[in-house]
Amino acid sequence: MFKELISRVIIVIVSVIIVSSIVFKVNGFIEEYEKGHAQYQLQLNEDIKNIRHSKEELDRDVVAGLLTVASNRDLELAVIYSLYKYFLIFIFMFLGTLVGLLFVDYLRLKR
Repeated sequence: MFKELISRVIIVIVSVIIVSSIVFKVNGFIEEYEKGHAQYQLQLNEDIKNIRHSKEELDRDVVAGLLTVASNRDLELAVIYSLYKYFLIFIFMFLGTLVGLLFVDYLRLKR
């Protein structure tokens, strides 16, 4: 009985390590995406500044339309990004737990 308890604890620890490494790897990919998104945000802000500076040359309706489209697109990207991040973390944690449980059942059937 004590050996079974130790084997289950070891399996849980290994499963947590595997899930943590996968989550950290996904988090690394997400950080790379954040860097790209920050670069996109800087370019978008620069474009908005350029539009505002040349506002006298453009029609007011065109400028307002461009600013609205840019802000709506940025908001959509932020919402999609945050949902995508938490969805990936949830999926990998669920898969890690499932793999750990299947491994415990495999060891139980093996005996």
